[in-house]
Amino acid sequence: MSDSRPLMVWVTTGWPPEIGGPATGNLDRARWFAEQGGMRLVVLAPEHPDGALADIAPDGDSRVILYPSRPWAPYPVFRVPSRTGTLAIERAIELLRPDLVLHTDLERSFLFSGWRLAGRRWARRNGVPYLAYYHTDFYGSAGVYPFWRQTRKVTLAPLIGHLYRQVDGVLCASPTAVGQVGAFGAERVYALPFDGVDLARFGPHRRDRAALDGIVPGLSPDGPVVLTLGRIAPEKRIDLTFEAVRRLQSRERFATTNLVVAGEGSPSLTAELRALAARLPHPERVHFTGAVRGEDKARLMASADVLSLPCPTETFAITATECMASGLPVVCADVGAPREYVVDGVNGFLHTATDPGSLTRSLVRALESDRDRIGGAAVRTVRERFDMRRIGEGLQDLLLPIARTGRLPDSFDRLSPAPAGTAPAPPTPSDAP
Repeated sequence: MSDSRPLMVWVTTGWPPEIGGPATGNLDRARWFAEQGGMRLVVLAPEHPDGALADIAPDGDSRVILYPSRPWAPYPVFRVPSRTGTLAIERAIELLRPDLVLHTDLERSFLFSGWRLAGRRWARRNGVPYLAYYHTDFYGSAGVYPFWRQTRKVTLAPLIGHLYRQVDGVLCASPTAVGQVGAFGAERVYALPFDGVDLARFGPHRRDRAALDGIVPGLSPDGPVVLTLGRIAPEKRIDLTFEAVRRLQSRERFATTNLVVAGEGSPSLTAELRALAARLPHPERVHFTGAVRGEDKARLMASADVLSLPCPTETFAITATECMASGLPVVCADVGAPREYVVDGVNGFLHTATDPGSLTRSLVRALESDRDRIGGAAVRTVRERFDMRRIGEGLQDLLLPIARTGRLPDSFDRLSPAPAGTAPAPPTPSDAP
């Protein structure tokens, strides 16, 4: 008996064992859809030398097909389709004949990789909707690299704009992302949270300071723990956190401050950060853990004292919402998506972007705050706006009718109203495309 449920294919480059929000978010969403059973799901994901996750629902009919990949030239930690991989994606789509294609990584699959949107021609010929998810501000992130800062308006902007005008609709998880994609000229923009938090996995119940010994070897039992977690890349501005910790350790009251750097990424930047650590007043209190996953990640988030996330180009920041769900006070830059759900002094703290003095002051405020009050408000924010069930249901409400009928709505908006006290989405920067 044939299965009448619609088939959705996700084309992605972000997939475990890669760390970072896109990869973990793709896995969480795939598992949610597989468990619901309303649609059949096939994920096309890159092979990885460390072994890519090859299944999402061993007992179900949703599955993963791995394609040949290679390191991405601008950032070799990422995997992207090789030429053979691009052809493999196109062959898979032609054989599967899906009712809907959702591409979660347009830039990485096109720029300096396949230079084509795999499956787009087939979808257009067969009248199948081809959607994309916008999750990274590549244009803004390019500003930290000297060459791209000078040339991005005439190089990156036209290319990114071309990509988002080629798809039938773009999913955006925040007002910031909506504004950026609109500036690129996308035809249809669907506004809804895309990154959910599993509240059974992340929560204050994971707090266990003693457990940190096994996660962060050599961590001193005394002193506050400042956490930075995620991909180590120049655009994340982890250097600002190091400068803020230097200032904290220079004060008698915060001399015992510990810094935990959990993540992996650019080897050259990691070496630079280690050099910065060696020049701090107390270098022995800086710990590089590498990637932290699973239960250890949940315990680390709940058991640290504050998250420092100074990146000025976040389009959502799943790390921030996972930490908020864990009851951990977060300190984020006052630009980008975090300002849309972090209320300064209520459920977290904001600092002036790229200003280490402001970051230091906000870290002090966080460390001196009532953790139960701030953490409790943060947990409520995530429960009300970013619970994985709520996110999954919103995505299904958009995608299932499209897959069943092939018709695209002109608009779709499931973004929760920002809580009182949050800043409105900033206007498009004057140098944006």
